[in-house]
Amino acid sequence: MHRPDLAVGDGMFKSTNGGTSWEHIGLDDVQQVSRVIVHPTNPDVVYVAGLGHPYGANEMRGIFKSVNGGKTWNKTLYIDRHTGAIQVEMDPNDPNILFAAMWEHQEGPWENAKFSGPNSGLYKSTDGGDTWRKIEKGLPGAEEGRGKGRGGAIGQQFKAPVCHGGC
Repeated sequence: MHRPDLAVGDGMFKSTNGGTSWEHIGLDDVQQVSRVIVHPTNPDVVYVAGLGHPYGANEMRGIFKSVNGGKTWNKTLYIDRHTGAIQVEMDPNDPNILFAAMWEHQEGPWENAKFSGPNSGLYKSTDGGDTWRKIEKGLPGAEEGRGKGRGGAIGQQFKAPVCHGGC
């Protein structure tokens, strides 16, 4: 949840020597990186969930993928300037299957995370993040709390989303 006292970053950094030194590897204006996952057998493949600016619209939001260890990044899931990625998870049995929780939000310093828009939702990729589709069947609607900016549908150790009617 956004807070008026939060700090933002200036991109992604990588260490190849156990943290002795660090190299800046891009995504300068994401400001809030909410999750990073690395492919289990190919460490050059990295996914980043970028939430974006907390108090204003920006283009650096969504899911980003690198296939060369962070030398270059492709934005593979992007909705709009107000919708960022709060979480990305990989199926441990098939690294081509990914889930991303997207959150449409914008907050002024005087607000308390009350803005959440209709573009929030859960997305699935079956091709390593190259294409995504929104999961809409079997998930709760706005009246049950959808769009509150929670990534709880996908857990830290990957739990498949509970979808009634098919994901």
